[in-house]
Amino acid sequence: MRVLRGRVGSLEIRIHLLTLLLPGFLWWAGHGLEAWFWLLALFVHEAAHLVVAAAYGVEMEVLEILPLGGRLEVRSWGEDPAVEALVAVAGPMQNLLLLGLGHLILTGPTEESFARVQTWMALSNLFPGLPLDGGRILRALLVPRVGFYRATSRAIGIGKGGALLLFLLALLLLLWGIASPILPLLSYLVWQGAEAEKERGWEKRLKEALHLSLPPPGVLQPGRIQVAAGKTRLGQAVSRARGSPYTLVGILDGQGRWLGMMDPPALLEAYLRLGPEATLEEALGLPPAPPVHKL
Repeated sequence: MRVLRGRVGSLEIRIHLLTLLLPGFLWWAGHGLEAWFWLLALFVHEAAHLVVAAAYGVEMEVLEILPLGGRLEVRSWGEDPAVEALVAVAGPMQNLLLLGLGHLILTGPTEESFARVQTWMALSNLFPGLPLDGGRILRALLVPRVGFYRATSRAIGIGKGGALLLFLLALLLLLWGIASPILPLLSYLVWQGAEAEKERGWEKRLKEALHLSLPPPGVLQPGRIQVAAGKTRLGQAVSRARGSPYTLVGILDGQGRWLGMMDPPALLEAYLRLGPEATLEEALGLPPAPPVHKL
């Protein structure tokens, strides 16, 4: 589905086919001026993200340009979640800045078309669900409270909910005799973008897990037991255990009562499925993974 791919330095840039279809549809529907304004708004929006990300030293890997905005893949946002929020808000703020400039420079129907495009680009991206900019802002706000993985999961859920609402709105308008092909297209893009964010979250966990120094499963060594409080987070437990030849982790509650024990395979599975912010108590209550059926 990608029609253009290139590189600017170390950054790979992809332009999705749908990015060209939406302005083409506007042109076909008699809104040629708005089609050009849409492309301008889109590329200025993405340029603002890139400039702010570069200013904060974010290592960017891929920028995929979609009709509602771009999907920026980075190596890491660093330790401060506010950096992602600042990069995310730069795009909509740039569109609002263009809106103000257009009001000063343009007049008549041209100004109205320009204002509609810039307003829609800014407000739609501020919806608080991934993969939109508002979802990234929400995630950055939630990370200090619930951790990166849970914050991502919540923002993805809101994004999918927004996609479903767009699709239901399109159906409702169709019942009223109003065909709106753009709404199903946008709902598809938001849903697919949320799924992509979910997959990248799993990829990040797997990359982290590959660097864990866990002993081989099934090897029992007397005396190789560590004790941890049930409120200990999985990320802390794994980091503390890194490089040490432990076999089992005994888990106690706040009163020192025995809760259970985890071996390395169970600890690794919990880390992958729940993320580093989950506690050992939660890991003990994790249901077993479904069996893998080999063909």
